[in-house]
Amino acid sequence: MASSSSNEDEIGSEIMEAFLALFPRDNIYVAQDRDGDTATMHAVFRTVAMTAAGQSAGSASAEPKPEGEAIAPVITPGSAAGAAIPSGLVLSSEESNDFAEKRDSKGVEPFEDNDSIDNDTVHPAPAATLKEEIVNDAFLSSRLFEIKPILLGTPSSPTSELEEGLFAIHPIPAYTEIFREAPLIHGGPTWLGREAAVRSLTASKKDAAARLMGVCHCDSEYCRSETVLMQIWDSNNYAADGQEDFIYANGSKINHACVSNCTMAFTPAPKSYVSIRTKRDLVQGEEITINYGCEGPFQYREEKFAKEFKFLCRCDACINKLDVPRTDHAYHSEHKLFLATDTTTITVLGVETSAEAAESKEIREWAAEIEKFATGEEEKLYNLYKSLISAGARSLKQTPHHRPRPVQTWFEMGLMKYLRGDNKYHFDEDTLQCYLYRITKKFAVNFESVNMCPGFIYH
Repeated sequence: MASSSSNEDEIGSEIMEAFLALFPRDNIYVAQDRDGDTATMHAVFRTVAMTAAGQSAGSASAEPKPEGEAIAPVITPGSAAGAAIPSGLVLSSEESNDFAEKRDSKGVEPFEDNDSIDNDTVHPAPAATLKEEIVNDAFLSSRLFEIKPILLGTPSSPTSELEEGLFAIHPIPAYTEIFREAPLIHGGPTWLGREAAVRSLTASKKDAAARLMGVCHCDSEYCRSETVLMQIWDSNNYAADGQEDFIYANGSKINHACVSNCTMAFTPAPKSYVSIRTKRDLVQGEEITINYGCEGPFQYREEKFAKEFKFLCRCDACINKLDVPRTDHAYHSEHKLFLATDTTTITVLGVETSAEAAESKEIREWAAEIEKFATGEEEKLYNLYKSLISAGARSLKQTPHHRPRPVQTWFEMGLMKYLRGDNKYHFDEDTLQCYLYRITKKFAVNFESVNMCPGFIYH
């Protein structure tokens, strides 16, 4: 067996793949379990987003719009741009009948949260006007919406704290793309890359990042391990359709409603632009909302919000304890098709300049070197454990390699030494200690779950 000092040096930086494994890829805004507990869910039997001029879920066609009030072109599966707004069944006839039986037996009516129905005097702006309004007059803002504070206790605010939301400046027709936006931070998938990227942002983008709320719902010990960016990221990130997680200056401010008025979709990597598009007509001053991925019966949503999202939803559907049909998947699919076939030239908010893109590339390359080092160090540690088990060891305490809190010891000897020696972006000690806590905690759990040998004690 190798000497103690030799193995300690080998162990010394052993913790880097945990660096990747540690960073949770969970997205609090996008529920992954869409099919969970669907037996009692009320599936959609008709699209909810009809023209806001009076068409109901049971009607076959829309009432005529006032002259000049044209609805934006709609692209639906199997149709060309400019086709009529769909009013057909989302489900098969069998599924529709099944839904109708459940609805009638329970006395439940689909909930339609459409503020424009209550206002007969406000009509959507003409399409030609909207086309002009989509041209942005500022780097991070659009003329179609504004950011406003939401007072404590407002139903659309999902948290118990003051926050901000997006509101329509003008009446906006159904199926209008309100804005398209580039990610705010381009540091890659690792925390150090993201922290470095924040330090390189322009003043306006740093201010936009600072305005995103970091609401921490974890235990106090874990809270102490978070940097400001970690809190902001955990509370505001979106998983861009299987791509990296990103935060957006405007997109991350959009609040949840179980019956939302907009959909969110993303363009393919590497651009990963977020697109926000209306599902129905919006009236002036109406808050722009999306569904974070939670539909179905009220009790199901309430439990899911508490367990997965850690907040109490106060949208109209939840206040009235109403069931919500599962419409969002169909709208999201249509939105993605729209992005794939869209030929318009909408101004994308927040796009990097060539200088910013070059700096982001340099940051990602630096972070990739950290990952490479980490992966190699974790592989060495796994191999060491395997060799100890092969030699008959059942506890590190029975070997000369044992030290109190060995995982943290290895991290400090290895990764921390490496980072302090290559601290290109000048992270302070508090920031590094946050990573120390997060990574060692996850690393210890990972090794305990490997179960390479029954009864082996890692600490």
